Order: sequence, then C-alpha cells, then structure tokens
Amino acid sequence: MEKQLIDLLKSPQAIAVFVGIIVAAVWAVSCVLRKIKSQPFEKASWDITDFFVAVCIFFVVLGIAQFFITQEMAGDKYILIVLNGLIQLCTCGFLCLWLRKFRNSSWSSLGIVKLPARKAGYAIAAYLLSWPIFVCIVILSYLLVTSMGETPQKQEIVIYFMNEQGRRLWIGAMVAIVFIPIFEEFFFRAFLYSLLRSFLGVPLAIVGSAICFAAVHGTLVGFLPIASLGVFFALLYERTQAIWIPIAVHSLHNLITILLIIQGIG
Repeated sequence: MEKQLIDLLKSPQAIAVFVGIIVAAVWAVSCVLRKIKSQPFEKASWDITDFFVAVCIFFVVLGIAQFFITQEMAGDKYILIVLNGLIQLCTCGFLCLWLRKFRNSSWSSLGIVKLPARKAGYAIAAYLLSWPIFVCIVILSYLLVTSMGETPQKQEIVIYFMNEQGRRLWIGAMVAIVFIPIFEEFFFRAFLYSLLRSFLGVPLAIVGSAICFAAVHGTLVGFLPIASLGVFFALLYERTQAIWIPIAVHSLHNLITILLIIQGIG
C-alpha cells in the first residue's frame, strides 16, 4: 500500500488532482462556515491556575476510580473504556461546577447556549465537505511517519473495535460517540480554547488547543489528522460559541470512524 501511494504521488497528474481536491474542499468548507454568522465571543472568566485545577480534578477522579479497580478488571479493555468514559464525564461535571462557583462563569461563557438547528446543519455540512482534506492529511501523515522508519501503531481504542462484538462493542461505541466528545469538546474547546484565546488571540489559540488535543491521543501517525480535526472543531466553536456544535460533529466523526473500523476500512 505504501509503495502504491508513493508511486501515485510521483505522477504530476495525481499531484494536480490531489491539490485540486484540497483547494476545492477548503473553498467549499469556508463557504459553508461563512453562512454561520459569528457570535460575540464572551471572554473566559478563568485563568491558567484553573487549567491546573482541571488537571488535578482529572487525576483525583482517576485516582478514586483506580482504588476500586482489581487486577482482573485492569486487564479488561471493555471495563477500562467504560470507566474512562465515566471518569471523563465526572471530570467535566466537576470542572463546570468549579468554574460556575469559584469563577462566576456564565453558562454562555462555557458554550452552553441555544442555537438554531439551521446552524447545526451548516456545521455538519462543513464537516462532510472537509472529509477529502482529512483523508489527504491521513495519507500524508502515514507516508511521513513511514519515511522516518517508524511503523504506524493503531490506537488501543481502534484495536478494541476491531476485535469486539455484541454488547461490548455497542457499549464501547456509546462511550466513544457520546461520553468522549462531551468531555473533549468541553475541555479542549469551551475551557482550553477560550483560555488561550484570552491571552494569545484566535489563530494561536486554535493551533495551541489543536496541538494539545492531538498530543493527548498519543499516536504519531494520527497526530496531524487529529490536530486538523482540533482546528476544525475550534473554528466551529469560534463561529458559534455553542459547545453543542463541535460535540455533535465530533460524535458524528467518531460514529463514522467506528463504522469504518467495523467494516475493516479504518
């Protein structure tokens, strides 16, 4: 597969098509995003100390959970995935309570606002149109990693969905489609992006939050694709300041990815 991709990219015609697809997709996505009229962005009432509070909350919840985990449970990926989802939701809830009580954060500053369904439709359309860009980034990332002599490693969650069936598969899918997007979008967009935006401005905040988002997933070959998703989710949040939008698109992305993995394509 690697050799076929390299041979394909040596062709001028293939490169022209490759670039043309990316340019067309970027243009289409930007046109759709412009239809989402940007909202006045409410400045974050929290600061860098609250970031460390958030990290502490996560590890406290994780420590409490590990106290109840037996050695047998630790070897069961199904239990660990479900537990991870619950830990993330608890962390999200405690962080939200902290910001509301000790930083007087409004619901709107946390991205919890109403938004017309039409704008959600535009966001989903923009995501679907961005798939050619995402696929191209995945291919380039794969070639870059293999050219460095590294063997691309699958994430544990990908291996899980490749091997599991029945109830264990669908409950794991629910965690990936519902629980994980809620936590990751609340933390990386509503919390971290808003914090970075207050100090660094929009462009650097988008890049910084996307890099952090990709880094925690711990995979070299997936770093650029995941970072590109982080950029897209941050753009959606910047345009809408409604956390439900990146959550919905993130959930849709995870759903599509899981279906591709189950079909042996991912």
